[in-house]
This record gives sequence, structure tokens and C-alpha cells, in this order.
Amino acid sequence: TYMRLPWSIPNLKTVVRSHLLYLHIMSEHIAILQHQYMNMILSGAKTIESRLTSNSLAPYQQIKAGQRIYFKQSSGPFRATAIAKSIDFYDQLNPRKLQQLYDQYNTAVCGTHDYWFVTKAKARFATFVTLNDVLPTSIGPPMKPSQGLAWFVIKPVDIPLPFAVTVTQGAIKNGYISMSKHLQQLSVGDCLTLHLPDQTVIQTDITEKKILRWRGWRQLFDNMNMYDGDRVIFEPLGQLSYRVHFQIQRQK
Repeated sequence: TYMRLPWSIPNLKTVVRSHLLYLHIMSEHIAILQHQYMNMILSGAKTIESRLTSNSLAPYQQIKAGQRIYFKQSSGPFRATAIAKSIDFYDQLNPRKLQQLYDQYNTAVCGTHDYWFVTKAKARFATFVTLNDVLPTSIGPPMKPSQGLAWFVIKPVDIPLPFAVTVTQGAIKNGYISMSKHLQQLSVGDCLTLHLPDQTVIQTDITEKKILRWRGWRQLFDNMNMYDGDRVIFEPLGQLSYRVHFQIQRQK
């Protein structure tokens, strides 16, 4: 059962809306994007990934809320991963309906006018994926040459994933990072190699208290002007190796 949109565009029927409540983790996805859109996803400016096609190609009717997407830059590396929060599918598009979709979605899609009304002018099918938990990564699933396709549905893969730790006032004051929410992919006793923002590389293990043993976090929090609610992002570089980013959450 799927919930109908109470705010759907007049005269434009949503084929299916898939919500995070209906969690299906049977597939994962690889999406190939041009670098400018990749940058906008990582910056948070672009929060919906769209696919407009003349045929019913993936991800149309092939992605569900809760599934993971790996984003690969066109002719370049993997750069991000995200979770599909919700998905909207539309079919039987025509110029009027395309304009309606543009009006509703493009603030979050960040597409150019030419993308919508020149490149995709003859599209008949549309998929809009609202993104959640966007994090940087340079590691993605193995894949064959794309042969012109820009979306692939794959079986789940076992590769290192990025994760984020939200720091608390207590963590900042006492200088620690808790790993307690990330022990599904890490274990107490694991020794991590961490590449810090100042180019320093450290090695530290996860203690029995489920925190990182390194004692330099307090000074680093101070140097990065971190506050309660900000995030430390761990971008995987390899097995038990991560690049560390500090993300300010509060509005400037």
C-alpha cells in the first residue's frame, strides 16, 4: 500500500509514491552524474535527484525508499553515497506536464532550463528521488563500462561506508568521539587510520568504552570551532582508513 500525495500537482497524477515507512533493502544503485550536479549534492544545494527518460529505464519503478545510492562522477570517481528518502514516479509526460514537474521540483533538482526543455523535451517517464544522509566517499561498487547508461540497479555490496558522528557538548568539553552508533561496520579494538584536515595522519583504536582512544580531539574541536550538534564525517579511503571532515551544522 502506498500513500497518495495530498499536495500533488493538479491534473498530474503520481503513479507511485514510496515512503521511508516502507523500507526495502533488496537492491542498491549506482547513479552517474556530471560534476556540477555532483558538487551540488555534496554541498546540500541539490536534494532531489531526477531522471527523465523517453523509455521506462532504471530507476523508474526500480528504486524504493531506504535503498542506498552510490554517486559516480561522469568519467570520474565515486564521490558520494545517500539513502533514498522518498521517490515519486510519473508517466505519460507531455510538454504541459513537464512544465508542471519543473515548477514543483526544480528548486531541489537544480536543473538548467535546457536540461528540462531541450535535452529532456521528449521524456515520457520521470523519477524524483529525495536524498537523505548524503556523505562523501571515494569508494563504490565494482562496475563495468556504462555504455551510455547513467543508472544501474545492483545487488548490495560489502564495502566500507562513510558515516557521521554528531558531537555533543560533553564530547567537545572532554575531547572524545563516540563510535557506539557505528559498531555495525566497526568493532571495539579496531585500529583506524585517520587523515585529519591539517594533513596529519594518526592511528587510533576503538576502546571498550566505544570511543576513539586518540587524545587530540579536544584541541582539534577548538581549532575547527566545533559546537554541540556539529558533525565529524568519516570518509572511507580503504579498509579501516578514513579521511576526517568537520561539518558545521549551525546557520552562519
